[in-house]
Amino acid sequence: MTNLPEVWSRKSDQQVQEATRHVSEYSAEAQAAILSEALRRGLNLDDIVASDQTVTATPSSATLVECYLRGWKRGIDFRGRAGRKECFAFLVPNVVVLAGGIVAASSMWRSEVFAFLVLGFFLAIQVPHRAVTVRRIHDTGRVGWWALFGLIPLVGGVALLGLLLKEGETSPNQWGDPT
Repeated sequence: MTNLPEVWSRKSDQQVQEATRHVSEYSAEAQAAILSEALRRGLNLDDIVASDQTVTATPSSATLVECYLRGWKRGIDFRGRAGRKECFAFLVPNVVVLAGGIVAASSMWRSEVFAFLVLGFFLAIQVPHRAVTVRRIHDTGRVGWWALFGLIPLVGGVALLGLLLKEGETSPNQWGDPT
């Protein structure tokens, strides 16, 4: 078990200040440790109020809808970590909607407008999908470049899926505290 207050007491002022700017991305225990360390050091906490960030529930207790919306909210954020629940609550519904849209556009409705909507959705999910995949890989303790395994035909997708299903590290790593 990691003693989070001790971990954060060893961080620099700049690291603690940066963590307070993104405090909602951490677990509830880490949030408490970060905020108490920032207060102990007398650091400026105005960034939390200014950016309207609030301490949220831990991602493990978040609903699937909250995890899905978090994927869109952090759609261009490749930093940090994402747990399995957050990752798959975002990826699976989007893939299902996309697959259903492709089937509907190609067979049932044959509407060019609907086909363009499906294409627009496909393009809209590309960056958020990559971001949540990279954050999920960070949670396993690896660099985000491992996501490139998905480009290898056939076996790459299976290898990437295995990596995404792997349990995350339980201790803090270079991308932040566990989710």
